[in-house]
Amino acid sequence: LNDEQCLTRSFERLVTYYPKPEYWQNLITTMYNTKEAENNDSDMLNIYRLASDVGAMKQAHEYADMAQLSLELGFPGEAQRVLEKGFGENVFTDQHVRERAQRLLDKAKKESVIDQASLPKLAQEAQSASTGEKSVALGTGYLSYQKYDQAVTALQQGIEKGGLKDAAAAKLMLGIAQLKAGNKDAAVKSFHDVKTEDPVVQRLASLWSVRAHSQSGTVASR
Repeated sequence: LNDEQCLTRSFERLVTYYPKPEYWQNLITTMYNTKEAENNDSDMLNIYRLASDVGAMKQAHEYADMAQLSLELGFPGEAQRVLEKGFGENVFTDQHVRERAQRLLDKAKKESVIDQASLPKLAQEAQSASTGEKSVALGTGYLSYQKYDQAVTALQQGIEKGGLKDAAAAKLMLGIAQLKAGNKDAAVKSFHDVKTEDPVVQRLASLWSVRAHSQSGTVASR
């Protein structure tokens, strides 16, 4: 019947009660194809982040595309990590694709060294900034290097300071950092606090909440 909304709702119910990677893969595939995600690199990267976390990334182009977006948006450490994961899982079987992925990995490694060295300066700038933008950038940077406790602190400071261009996205990142740091309850609260007209970010907040509950064996309230 080509009822995409019904299909999506069905997939969401499946991952709520049976969070298998293949069910997540079906759901996330529907998100890749939305008009909003296709026109917003940040939203698309956030979809890939969820896909990676739930084990739903299976194709070589997903790993390469996520790495490319991470590099373009200033997260070389994340690009390096996803590419190394792809090589480790031997997803780059085609020679041409493998060579492209290796070039991306080499670039990510070089940029990651420079980026990590810049974080202390960014931390100093964030402390004296009049808005929370730099603190959020710092926190997202920490998150990309899996420094979860530092990410939580910086993101909280940025949100509290205010003046953000996209407070909803910052709260989404905070929730992810809290979940990765092992604080599920705080993460779920942050996901529930996400209020935005961006349908992708709003939906991702809901799905990350489902993800948080599935990790603890409970069912998220819908």
